[in-house]
Amino acid sequence: MSDLQEWWSSVPPATKLVFGTSLALTLGANLGFVDMRLLFLHWPWVYNKFEVWRVFTTFFFYGKLSFGFLINMSFLYRFSRALEQNQFVDRQADYVFFLLFGAVLLLLVSLVAPFNLPVLGPAFMCYIIYLWARKNHDQVMNFMFGLQFKALYLPFVLCAFKVLMGGMPYDYFAAIACSHLYFFLNDLYPLRYSRRILYTPRFLLNMFPPAVRHRDDDARAANAAAANAPPADGFQWGHGRRLE
Repeated sequence: MSDLQEWWSSVPPATKLVFGTSLALTLGANLGFVDMRLLFLHWPWVYNKFEVWRVFTTFFFYGKLSFGFLINMSFLYRFSRALEQNQFVDRQADYVFFLLFGAVLLLLVSLVAPFNLPVLGPAFMCYIIYLWARKNHDQVMNFMFGLQFKALYLPFVLCAFKVLMGGMPYDYFAAIACSHLYFFLNDLYPLRYSRRILYTPRFLLNMFPPAVRHRDDDARAANAAAANAPPADGFQWGHGRRLE
């Protein structure tokens, strides 16, 4: 139990909230503690019946329990933690803004899209994965059956895998588009035009002020990030060889 508590206390706060809520809500719905019909997003019920909680619960609900749910939880935890502890280290307000930015965009897409998106949990996960993939584009991933590729292609591999499983990755496509918009506005645009147009709101900076750093903090943060980052060769789904 102490090891579990130590692990949980080491999870960064935003990842802890997103991962913990997703796990608890999906398990609770499938075990009968929560009515599953109250969790998915259905816009007519939001603005006609004032069931506004649906715009929140849709991001933390992953449908029925399956092997895919376990994979999604593993991806959500690993890549959100890696982002928060590496690219957004000591920038909790910026990471919260990134999550809120994606949530708002995904809600807008679900409102106007010709296809139905009642469950946005997997899309939210893919939104996080896409930014991680852009930030770590040259890292080699090891997928199922020895398939190896650069991290940049991971979101698209997930789309292809969903098609092979008999689904249509409309939610992943929406997530990739939303995450790329954030990446363009936050990273590419300032580099190209030497000015910023996307800023973290002041109220988030006041709520999550940067941590006060000490002399040895950088070394400790680097060691922690290396220990908790996804494996250098990605997830070990099977055997394979890296092509040189």
